Amino acid sequence: MNYAVLFYIACIVIIIMIFVIRNLLRKLEAEEDNNSVFKESLFKYDLFMIAIRRKIISGYEHMKRLDKLGSFESDDETGVIFDTMKEIINDLKEDFEWVESDQINDTTSQKKPNKQ
Repeated sequence: MNYAVLFYIACIVIIIMIFVIRNLLRKLEAEEDNNSVFKESLFKYDLFMIAIRRKIISGYEHMKRLDKLGSFESDDETGVIFDTMKEIINDLKEDFEWVESDQINDTTSQKKPNKQ
């Protein structure tokens, strides 16, 4: 009689454990799906930041080429605008300095993360 009661209690505990483990597995799979979506959006954000940095550098280099003789800087009215634009671009370059040129090449050559 005692063994039968222990057997039924063990069966009930095992059934409860199966439901708990199944529920935890569902939650884990849902969290993995959310994590892959987060990784994909983070990858897109990185590409966006790299594109912005490239445009800033390109704009800065273009401004340098336009004013290679220093004629814009010497003119009063144009010089003030030119200096202001130069300061803005320099500030933006400093703000986006964390994106290294090696990182630009590495990130753009990578493929999108695979969804599993």
